[in-house]
Amino acid sequence: ISRKTVLNSSSQKVERPLQLMQVHADDYKTVDSIGPGQVAVVVGLKSTSTGDTITSREGPLKGIKLTGVNVPESVFSVAIEAERSDKQEALDSALKIICREDPSVSVETDQDTGQTILKGIGELHLEVVRDRLKREFEVAVHSSQVFIAYHESIAQEAFLSDDYEREFIPGRRMYAGMDIKVLPLENPSWPCEAEIDESAEEMLSAKESDDLLNCLLDACKRGPIGGYPMTGIKVILLAVRRDRDTSTGALCYAANSILHQCVKDAGAMLYEPMMALEVAVMPSYLGNVLGDLTSHRRATIREVDTSSEAENSKHATSRAMDRFVL
Repeated sequence: ISRKTVLNSSSQKVERPLQLMQVHADDYKTVDSIGPGQVAVVVGLKSTSTGDTITSREGPLKGIKLTGVNVPESVFSVAIEAERSDKQEALDSALKIICREDPSVSVETDQDTGQTILKGIGELHLEVVRDRLKREFEVAVHSSQVFIAYHESIAQEAFLSDDYEREFIPGRRMYAGMDIKVLPLENPSWPCEAEIDESAEEMLSAKESDDLLNCLLDACKRGPIGGYPMTGIKVILLAVRRDRDTSTGALCYAANSILHQCVKDAGAMLYEPMMALEVAVMPSYLGNVLGDLTSHRRATIREVDTSSEAENSKHATSRAMDRFVL
């Protein structure tokens, strides 16, 4: 494989590996090939990420694509910045490398504050990433407290008709009125949906319709309870009221205000992350573990299995649907 071109069938890009090595602890041994079930390191892949499939460019296996890695949703996040401003570029480069290696790590920029937001699947996970930045890439960072990926949704459907009017310059007013309806989707974790009714579209140009649809979806990114992203909601714009001075900005501002009030009227609720957990413990520790799960972790115990085989092997198993306060 070394120095021959191969195909990344996941991204449909051609790669040229530079070196193939087998790893034993800290020892790296260059090899010409590996067989089924063997683990090796490939050096020189520029467009390949964790979970991709690499095949030959010719032959019966060309283009075959294996099931990738099932990446859990990131539910913890921190804001990070380099301790030194001249290290910001190095931080951005290091984060790109880490995200390629670990798909459960994601990075985004907060549009309001401009902060770099690092997301992972646990506090320890984020701590490991911060340690890697300092140890492997020599980039020390400041970080905020850990935030939890709460979501907001609704309990029932609601309808609201309201008007927005402001006078920002003497003699000039900003006016827009709307009828908005919200409905809960079947799954509260599904992304929000938005649509504009035909009767409302008649009051808008094609560009205004697109802009207003984007405004409704953007408004769903911050819920009325704590500013967390909203999920599991379908938003329908039923009617638009305007005058000759109504601008796109007025329409978007009205859509944001009326939608948030409509969500409140629909019984806005806060959702916290949930995790399914299976724990295997020795019988002598079973009581302590169950007590910790139920009292400190707010777990709901579904089943405790203390079969004869488990007793003979000095092990017992508890299966829990764990509801962590994340």
